[in-house]
Amino acid sequence: MSSREKTKEFAELFWHLRTRSGFRSIREFSFALADYGIVFDESTYTRWQRGDRIPQLRSTLIAIIRCFIDHNSIQTLEDANAFLQLAGYGWLSDKEQKELFTPSTSMHKSTAHDLHENIVNLVHPKILEKHWNQLGPTLWHTGRWKKLRTIGSKLYTYLQQNNNQHLLARLCIQELSWLYYWQDDIDQALSLSKEGLTIAKDNHDLFYTAYAKQRLGKVYQAKKAYKESTELFLDSLKVFQAIGEDERAGDTLTYLAETYWLSGEKQKAVESFYEALLTAESLNDLPQVAIISSDLGGYMTTHQQFEHAEEYFHRSIHIAKQIGRRTGGDIWNNIGLGLIQERQHKQKNASVYFQKAQNEMEHLGITDIHHKNGVLMNGLRKELQVSLFYNKPSHS
Repeated sequence: MSSREKTKEFAELFWHLRTRSGFRSIREFSFALADYGIVFDESTYTRWQRGDRIPQLRSTLIAIIRCFIDHNSIQTLEDANAFLQLAGYGWLSDKEQKELFTPSTSMHKSTAHDLHENIVNLVHPKILEKHWNQLGPTLWHTGRWKKLRTIGSKLYTYLQQNNNQHLLARLCIQELSWLYYWQDDIDQALSLSKEGLTIAKDNHDLFYTAYAKQRLGKVYQAKKAYKESTELFLDSLKVFQAIGEDERAGDTLTYLAETYWLSGEKQKAVESFYEALLTAESLNDLPQVAIISSDLGGYMTTHQQFEHAEEYFHRSIHIAKQIGRRTGGDIWNNIGLGLIQERQHKQKNASVYFQKAQNEMEHLGITDIHHKNGVLMNGLRKELQVSLFYNKPSHS
């Protein structure tokens, strides 16, 4: 493996471990790493994630591994050695293994694993409050939405009663409003986004104010209120760029591109999609690359550029599998691929893709698409309305 290839693989693994640890941004990760005695400018972490460089000191890498172990994204010796090897430092020494993987650490990991799997059965929501920064993203990214909805509602009530405004804002904006949006309960998504925005404004929290506006933009996009949606996205984008939240700015740019597409502003849509894609690729933000690829697949399908559309849909599926995400994208990727097969009179192939989409819907608790208002549903509505997937009896 060449040095460049190794650097790229390190960047992808670093990103995967960081996000699996529950750090929503580079800034949040940098604050956590400071507790382990490592302090760098945020641009240094961004360069690691982009694949521009690798940490140079073994002590830095060991501290990062310790952080990832404590946040449950590294759980085995093999995981730790893989991270170290990609940085060019071989394997952990016997001494390092003992320091990192002590019985107390193993117990911590076991407890965390049980917490993830059996969280609904916990009696006191204070445990949810303590671990939510890791639990929330884990449940969302792995597609355990039914469990997320149950325990998220439980935590919501507890946080209101105990006046934890910061975590309540985060829960409303980052997890619950997004969950209800994807499960097509748009009114509930709207209510939670507005509640989160009010809390964030009251606490002068620029990040969550911008995040809430981004979520509201998606809600109004689903309601086809494209003018309001565009204004919210532009406001959110401006703040994220000003405070250096490059990943969230890239997400917002993607949603802005979607809105341009749905409102018929084709040139703005294409330009914004490709700007968003370049931004996500430069940050090595693979989930966002997957989302943009899916959107571009839909856009190309509506313009009958089927070969390019298939490439984008397959790219999105491949990335989601690579990073272990199940967040709804494969429903639309497979529907899109099925629609293309239908247009090419390959009904048997189309049925295979439609069944994959149906299986993913069932896993995520989505039972009906007739009234769904997501980006690809609205963007591909004409194609869907004459498709076998849309009209088969199980959706009636």
